[in-house]
Amino acid sequence: MAIQENFLDSFYCLDLDDIEPVSEQKPNCSKLSNYTAFDNSDEWFLKTTPENIDGLDKREFLHSVASYYYSNGKFALAYEKFCELLNVGGHNRACRLSILDSMIRCLIKETSQNLDSIKPSLEQHLQEIEPLVSTYGEQLQFWELKASIPHHIVSNFEIFKTTVLLCSSCDCSKFWRLFEKIPSEITEARKHVCFDLEKISSECTNLADQPPPHKVKNTGSARNRQEQEKIFEDFMKKFSWLFVDNVNFLNGLK
Repeated sequence: MAIQENFLDSFYCLDLDDIEPVSEQKPNCSKLSNYTAFDNSDEWFLKTTPENIDGLDKREFLHSVASYYYSNGKFALAYEKFCELLNVGGHNRACRLSILDSMIRCLIKETSQNLDSIKPSLEQHLQEIEPLVSTYGEQLQFWELKASIPHHIVSNFEIFKTTVLLCSSCDCSKFWRLFEKIPSEITEARKHVCFDLEKISSECTNLADQPPPHKVKNTGSARNRQEQEKIFEDFMKKFSWLFVDNVNFLNGLK
């Protein structure tokens, strides 16, 4: 008890003068000179640099600028910004894939350039993007991108094979039109696309365990080389009558 009383006496004898004052002064935020408004106007990112904005990720800034140029049809400028964004680094696989996809689309859409002059860049980006494709949905997007490249840059066989893979994987009429056949033949072909699929009764299937419709085709791993060759061969056998007017071309594929 004596020790406790001595401790309490010492505590009560503590004078406020013994506390060291804090010398740090808080900033006066009420002064207008200490306040800088953030520019949130249209095209604000064209009036500054990422170094002038605290806490702004340079990658986010470059993506905004590149997307702005792309949406306004300035594909050459958009390509430069996407290249700069790619060189910044720190991207995961999916983000790097998206940037390369945008770069290829910029080159294709930039009509002011000579197509022969962009061929080396297109070939390089195609080689870079293909190993990044991991899911089936990404592979479908890559095939669609590849099919849109001018034929004299990518070989006719590659374009033809990519079109076949798209028609075999997607129920979308625009890919069938790439064969430049008359509408009646396209309609007839579409009727036969899924004729050999096995119908499964809902009574035998637990629908709660099934994926939603938008994930049925786009999930899973990308198709490997062997699987792609099998899809191509099955398509050519099933729809050989589509190419009766292109015998010379088909013989060149063998």
